[in-house]
Formats: sequence, structure tokens, C-alpha cells
Amino acid sequence: MNRRLIASVAALALSIPTTLVTGTAYATPSSGVRSTSVAPVTQLAAPPTIPVENVMAHLNQLQTIANNNGGNRAHGRPGYRASADYVQAQLNSAGFQTTLQPFTYNGATGWNVIAEWPYGDANNVIFAGAHLDGVTSGPGINDNGSGSSAVLEVALAVSRAGLRPEKRLRFGWWGAEELGLIGSNYYTTNLSQTERQKIKTYLNFDMVGAKDITTWGVYSHTASVSSIFKSYFASRNIGTYDVRWDGSSDHSSFTRYGIPVGGIGSDDDPCYHSRCDDINNVGSRVMEVSTNAIAHTVWNLAGTSTPADDFAMTVSPTSGTVEPGGSVTSTVNTATLSGSPQTVNLSASGLPAGATATFAPASVTSGGTSTLTIGTSASTPAGHYQVTIVGTGTAATRTSTYTLTVNGPGGGCPAPGQKLGNPGFETG
Repeated sequence: MNRRLIASVAALALSIPTTLVTGTAYATPSSGVRSTSVAPVTQLAAPPTIPVENVMAHLNQLQTIANNNGGNRAHGRPGYRASADYVQAQLNSAGFQTTLQPFTYNGATGWNVIAEWPYGDANNVIFAGAHLDGVTSGPGINDNGSGSSAVLEVALAVSRAGLRPEKRLRFGWWGAEELGLIGSNYYTTNLSQTERQKIKTYLNFDMVGAKDITTWGVYSHTASVSSIFKSYFASRNIGTYDVRWDGSSDHSSFTRYGIPVGGIGSDDDPCYHSRCDDINNVGSRVMEVSTNAIAHTVWNLAGTSTPADDFAMTVSPTSGTVEPGGSVTSTVNTATLSGSPQTVNLSASGLPAGATATFAPASVTSGGTSTLTIGTSASTPAGHYQVTIVGTGTAATRTSTYTLTVNGPGGGCPAPGQKLGNPGFETG
């Protein structure tokens, strides 16, 4: 979040590059500024409960990226490009149509990551986004690894659920927000008026993980959207307050074109734009609440339904550690949620070099189980890997994530002097 921009959003257009967008063109409807009212949507299927461990895994990865790239993830620095590559890779493996959109600012190249879920009405877009960049003085984990990770995990939950929404879902991770909303302004300016008008609501998430907060700020720009967030918090007996933050974050790039916006966040952070904005500056409880509030609102606005024949799939345990050359096992559980049982074919992606995944059996009838064995070779590089387990049924596709840790130099235990990623607790 850039607090200095509150009074200067009108001047931003002068600094936006005029190069045309490259890559996939994304659309939105035509003339003039539209009303900020949003028609109510009946939610037909409840969103899943997103495990906070999934979100914290993304935050830990962003911390690692900062550690390996001079301690930051700022525009024009290698840590930012590594962050964008990480986000795009996660989305590609989950079946999204993605674009890495380049722009130039202050003589350096920046990128927006745009991801489209290829289902639903393309003329009615629900858009959720967060800025991915930080400042040069620190790793930027609350500002704004928190919003970026929450939006990423909600997008991956859409894929795992095999969601077929009534409206089109789009997600964005913006570059150079800290320098003046540059990336998001570049994106909206280079959309045609017709394309902008297809975006029915933009949801923004900036600084959603500050560990000590007990009440959440809810954007007050669009009453029908803020009421959805507030209903979620009320259901958990959590207090809220209204915020606008006009000009200080990426939603302002959308309001300038009359696009209704909403979102949540808090700027109550003693480590704001500081070196201490690291993994210990976010709380797992806060990230769990924020991420599931986002999922609740995205599901509600998108208008979702469950396939007539549907199944669920989980992996237990969800993580394992192995020495190079060894193997680890887990159980894939399936269950019929609605309609008739269906045949589910199992596969895996995201494995490190030299690793293989086998299933016994390779296909099950929903309600059955299979044993997953991940084997590694002596040359498998050390590290932490998010392996996507895919269940392809006759009427639906579901995914689940298994975290594989390969020990060895650079993997498993942290290097001397490196902080432990211990979500929600202080580390010595």
C-alpha cells in the first residue's frame, strides 16, 4: 500500500506508459461511467474452507524469494520477477489462462500477472486482485505478500473445486503499486472501453495479514459488496469498520473508470515499509480469516453451482519429507458429494526433477481410496515442492495439494542465521 498517493490519484494517468498490452486480450461492456450498484447474486454452493497452511506456504515462498534476492521484492529487482514467476506457475498448473503483462517504469520492466478461469459468462467479470511488489527496504510480506497469497489461494481453491460459475472469474497481481499504482493503471488504461465495462466488480486486497488486528477494514465504496464481507465477519463475531483509501491502492485504477470496487485490509502495521515486514509480521489466524472472507465473497458474486454428479478429494497426510533417493506415501481419499459415484483417474504435477508419482490403484470409484507414492532419485534437488494431485472424474475434476520436502543442501533445515518461518508466533 502506498499511503502517499491518497491525494494524488488524478495525476497518475500522466505517468502511465502508452505501449499496448501484449499477450492475451481480456475484455470488459461500453459507454460512460456505470452505476456502483451490483445486482444481488444467490449463492448456490458454499465455498470450501481454505486451510491456512496453504496460504502460509505461499507467504513462506515469498519470504524465501526475498531472502535469495537482496532482501526485497521491489519493482525492477530480481525478487519481483521471481515472485511473478512463482504466482504464474501455480496458476498454470491449476488450469488458468495466464498472461505475464510487461510494462516499463523508471527505466525498469515490471509485470502484471493476469489469470482467467475459463468458465462462466465472459461479458460479466468478477475480478479479484492484489499488488505483488514490495518496497526496497524489506521483503514486503504483509504489504503485500498477504493480499497476493490470499488471492492466489482463493484462485487455486476455484480450480480444486472445479467451479463452474455463472460469471467469469479473473485474478490479477499488480506490479509497481508502491511507485504509484503503475501496474494496475497500465492494465486498466490499455483495456478498451468495451472490455472495461465487462468488469462488474473489482475486489482489492492490500495488507490483510497484520498479526495483531482484531477488526477488519471493509471498503465502503459499493454497499452491496461490503455487505457480503460484513455478513461473513458477523457470522464469526468479528468486528468491522469502513475504509476508502482512495488513491492509496490498486482499486483506484478501477474506480477512475466507474467500475464498482470492494475489498478488505488494514494499515495498522508497525513494520510498514520496513525491514521487519517479514514472515513473522503476519499471523496465521488473521490470514485464515481474511482468505476465507475473500473466498466467501468471490463465490457469492460469481454465482456458483455444484455439478449434478460431484465428488470431493483430499490427501492425508498433506505433506512429507524424504531424503534424495527415498520415497514417501500418502492416501488419496475420495467421496461422492452428489449424484452417482463416478470413476476418478488420478495424476500428479509439480514434481521436482527425478521424482515420480504412482497411484495404487491409478483410478478409483468416488468413495474409494488410493495410495500415492512419490519416489525421488539421488539427483533430485533439495527444496520444498507443491505437488498438485489431480482427480479427473467423468463429470468433474478436483485437485488437492501435497507439500513435498526433499532434504539436502539448500532444503529441509534453514541455513545458519536464517529465520524460521513459524506462522503466528515470534521466533528468536
